[in-house]
Amino acid sequence: MPERDTVAWNTLIAAYVQYGRMDEACKAFDAMEERTVVTWTTMIAGYGRHGNLSEAKRLFDRSPEKNGVEVNESTLLKVLATCSRLGSLDSGWRAFVSISQDYGLQATRDHYGCLIDLLGRAGWIGQAQELIDVMPFCADGAAWGSLLSASKVYHDVDCGMQASWKISELEPSSSAAYVELSNIYKHCD
Repeated sequence: MPERDTVAWNTLIAAYVQYGRMDEACKAFDAMEERTVVTWTTMIAGYGRHGNLSEAKRLFDRSPEKNGVEVNESTLLKVLATCSRLGSLDSGWRAFVSISQDYGLQATRDHYGCLIDLLGRAGWIGQAQELIDVMPFCADGAAWGSLLSASKVYHDVDCGMQASWKISELEPSSSAAYVELSNIYKHCD
């Protein structure tokens, strides 16, 4: 298949995904003779975006690698983001571990951020905070923001205070951290 045909198919699939037409995206995916990492990643992300973790996992388990496509950091990030969005802690943890174990890749700040978000959403705030402390680079505002959001949901004032302080250090012009912290205090009364 010529490269431009693959690009056209990928564009068509991306359009279907954008508009929530996963049935049509799946038909186009199945009709393709040759799929690229973009094709696989778009479909996995599409299923995740539209709340269908089982299809995202099924497609990922079909293993793009078995079909001659090398999985990359972006594909694994989409899998992690899907797990986080849908609250699938076990699948997310396995996907995170597979980054280095199965694919020999280095987890990026974004991979860690997805896992922090997933742990926080699941109520594992202490573990999310520990992950921030041990990851191989400094946490950014997004990681601390995930922890702050989880602190709000689970009424963890101490963790919320620390996350708010870190965010204000990293993003001094933003008042969002203070607003979130005040909401945590409001719900603890």
